[in-house]
Amino acid sequence: MNTGALSLHEGVLFIGRYTGSGDIFVFDLDGRQLEAGFSLPPSANTTSVAITGLAVDGDRKLWIADAFAGRVRCVNLFGKVGADFAPALGRLEAPLSGATLGGDGAPVDVALAESSKWTGIFVATAGKRVGAIALYLANGTRLLALRSLGSPKEPFDRVARMSSSADLLWVVEAGARRVQVFRAGDFHFSFPVGRLGEQQSAPEGLPRALAPVGDGRLVVAIEEDVARGDASNAGLFLLTGRGLSLQKLAAAGTAEGQISHPIDIAVEAIRPWPHETEAEVDRRRRVVVLDLDGDRIQVFNLAGRCYGAFPTFEECEKPKFTPQIEADTPNRGKRG
Repeated sequence: MNTGALSLHEGVLFIGRYTGSGDIFVFDLDGRQLEAGFSLPPSANTTSVAITGLAVDGDRKLWIADAFAGRVRCVNLFGKVGADFAPALGRLEAPLSGATLGGDGAPVDVALAESSKWTGIFVATAGKRVGAIALYLANGTRLLALRSLGSPKEPFDRVARMSSSADLLWVVEAGARRVQVFRAGDFHFSFPVGRLGEQQSAPEGLPRALAPVGDGRLVVAIEEDVARGDASNAGLFLLTGRGLSLQKLAAAGTAEGQISHPIDIAVEAIRPWPHETEAEVDRRRRVVVLDLDGDRIQVFNLAGRCYGAFPTFEECEKPKFTPQIEADTPNRGKRG
């Protein structure tokens, strides 16, 4: 289960914490805390909030996967609460892990499907299950369930993260050690990501997060399989769009410039300058990594340089603003 989430929107970084208090911290990419943060109150019949997924749409509405509530919740930066719905559940193929604190049906991530006329939300639920990912309208109406590997009978194996751009959706499966790519909701192709390091005979790593660069390449965060005790295939990697490893940006480890127990990543969207080479753009483009089970934020570039870590959350000012949950919030209590 994800222990936190991040979303980068127009140079502003939103961090959701898996601490029970529903804290949303907001930073710029230089690590300065902004005043737009807030603390999301618990949903009805719950006493705490566990943010496992976060996406920010074009209107700066925050779409939040709350594992403890088993719901997807929407709040804007002015505290207005929008949609609030429980995702529909596909058939469970294997028992849920004890680490799935939200229980059966807990959402593990959300991703946007935006067009010029409407906003859709992809929601992934925990476990190895058929139809673990579905597309919803903003009011909680389910439009379709995605087919793993294009088959209506094939389960998704422990979805860790999703990432979307235009009509593409990347699905990171920790259980299968692979990434599936969907176009306009249909299965496109898949590729393995368990062995991206130089030692192909080493134990596979566990994929945790992915972010598109914007030029066809991808950045993927891989966690060490602790049970097998080998970090050769763990770290932060730059890949082609088809999953071939181009460069290892950071090794596995707890020191600054390394990553350990990665939770989420985001890549800065920038425009190349005239006559600028790809290597020069890579040195300017920043990659944000949330690791140490959601307790550390580090910034790298696509050349593999680490700029350092943000202040710890204990050093940050606690969000003072709390949105007001109204009794007539749309779709409250309904399952999508």
